[in-house]
Amino acid sequence: MKQRRTFRKRKPNEALNISGSKKHDHDLGGLLVETSPDALIAIALDGTVLFWSAGAEATLGYTKEEAVGHLLHDLVVPPDLVEESRKATREASESGLTVYESIRRRKDGSVIYVNVTEKAVRDNQGRLKFIAISQKDVTQLKVINHGKVLEARYRGLLETVPDAIVIVNNTGRIVLLNGQTEELFGYQKEDLWGKPIEILLPERFRKGHVAHRTHYFTEPKKAREGYQRVFA
Repeated sequence: MKQRRTFRKRKPNEALNISGSKKHDHDLGGLLVETSPDALIAIALDGTVLFWSAGAEATLGYTKEEAVGHLLHDLVVPPDLVEESRKATREASESGLTVYESIRRRKDGSVIYVNVTEKAVRDNQGRLKFIAISQKDVTQLKVINHGKVLEARYRGLLETVPDAIVIVNNTGRIVLLNGQTEELFGYQKEDLWGKPIEILLPERFRKGHVAHRTHYFTEPKKAREGYQRVFA
């Protein structure tokens, strides 16, 4: 006769053992914040940085010591987008949550596309404690989308040109190139696609070029002057 096996029904969360105590939950929450690849930031209503996660350091280039106590706008928001950022923070404080896509400037001067979520955090009396911000780097997704659009439009045309042609988006990432570029620089297309344009420059020019090509989109006149100084 076969013996019947019985199985005890697990209690909620027992398998993962994640709700044993409030302290354990708090510790787990802190671990999730510090290991998240996204930039997790807390700011006061005036934009002063109160908290800066390890993901924020990796995404935006500033250390916690460099960021906390400073205005977020001064650190990572391009000048032409400061008002957009301030408006989003006001909306989050009033409605509780706002989500949008924008561009942020890293410490090295390069820019990235981010999906931004801002949420108002309040105490038991409803008073605003801080604005919690998550900034997710979606630059590579943008590169893929831009590349597909441009390739559909211009691939045939570019391959008829005898010169090397490289097209970058406004974050300075390569989104399209022709076969002549591969031959001239010795790279395969797959090695260059999505990489910063500086990969094609001599090492001594790369650092300064990041700022110059960033200004090309935000301050064209200053960019031209910069190019003349670097390559004169």
